[in-house]
Amino acid sequence: MQEMWADYLMKSCTGFLQNLSSKEGDKQMRGALFMTLLVLASVASTAQNIPDPVRQTLEKRAQSLSGRKTVWSLHWRKEHAIPPSQLAYVQRQTEQGWYNKYLQEALAHGMSRAEAEALARQEAQKVARDLVRPVQFHVPMEIEVHTGRVRVRGVEPLIGDDPAAQVTMEVLYERGYGISVPRSWTLRGRTYTSPVLDTRDPSVPLPPHVYVWKTDGHAASWRKSAPQLPITPELLSILAGFSPLEMYGGNWQVERSDSNSMVLAQTANLTDLGTCRVRLELDMTRGGAVAKAEVHHPTAGLLEQYEVTKWRQVEGVWLPEEVRDLRNSPIGADVRTWRLEKLEPAVEKPFAILTNHPVVDYRLLGNSPGVEEKERRAAEIVGYKWTGKLPSESELRQMVERKRSTGSPPGTGSSAWWRFGPPILLITAGLLWYWRLKMKKVS
Repeated sequence: MQEMWADYLMKSCTGFLQNLSSKEGDKQMRGALFMTLLVLASVASTAQNIPDPVRQTLEKRAQSLSGRKTVWSLHWRKEHAIPPSQLAYVQRQTEQGWYNKYLQEALAHGMSRAEAEALARQEAQKVARDLVRPVQFHVPMEIEVHTGRVRVRGVEPLIGDDPAAQVTMEVLYERGYGISVPRSWTLRGRTYTSPVLDTRDPSVPLPPHVYVWKTDGHAASWRKSAPQLPITPELLSILAGFSPLEMYGGNWQVERSDSNSMVLAQTANLTDLGTCRVRLELDMTRGGAVAKAEVHHPTAGLLEQYEVTKWRQVEGVWLPEEVRDLRNSPIGADVRTWRLEKLEPAVEKPFAILTNHPVVDYRLLGNSPGVEEKERRAAEIVGYKWTGKLPSESELRQMVERKRSTGSPPGTGSSAWWRFGPPILLITAGLLWYWRLKMKKVS
């Protein structure tokens, strides 16, 4: 569009200049108008987003990887850097934040206030205790890209007294929404694959929730609202070749470009992280593959860096063989290394969810809601049991209205709620409450 505007501007002004007489005053006018033309055309040119040939290159790359599954080995190390003088304060704020989250979800599924408060306090204290525990583990991850959808499947350890506890999650990214589903969970040496509901027996684990959230555009282009698995839009573009054109609304500007690479940048609102500067570096010698990515919040000192350190060419397409994933903040660091194990055809299967699995639905909160939005509009978070189909937003509103009119939760009335601690990823996310309070003091 900007190129068309620059071309139109050039032709219109040139035509006007040609119609001026050859008098000296008109010559001076022609000179002034010509300089104005150059400035305006330059502005129109430099303001352009991604050039059409580059867009076509990115779309071609995404198409070439559609219908493929990449299998990754993820090595993950987490370390905290909280000053000892601030540790107690950070743990108190983290506990309060997670208490609010657990309380909302327990009430949404029909627990009594007293039961919900007791359970929320117990689980929040568990997160706060484990906040500073160093973490290191090695897990598999799979990413499938199909036409219009992306599926990610991976294993994540769980916080708690059982060091072998873990959950296998699968996340579906569609246009307009995302769904996160626990496929199996292991606790005390036993693995469960079906939801166990309506029981107060503490020896029987209740399943982690299914999470549903809404997005503007494709869900793979936004930070997900579900807590599990360390996948970001930047990683989906690097690891699986998902097109970054729509990422965070797609308001990219070309920051730097040469024959070998192009750097795209935009300022975007990343929900919980707030307004950040996002950069992608495309390797034009490898078909526009994303070679580096960076997310920076300068005021808070938050920095995410992704970099391909090894490449592999498969059937004429360049794929990352090893990716370094570093996420730094003033209070901790996550260091991840992704290694490509294999590339194979992806067989598309129905994304099934077992009947009666507990669901937490955030769609009424709008696009990819963050922590503050969930706290502010907790009454619009809907809990229900899965019945075989995703309720419409109209049906969700009816559930909320029933809750308001009867004073009861919009879910099923079941007291079912999972007795696991949260995934390890949430230890890092738990620092968010400390960061938010710190940012409010800065502002």
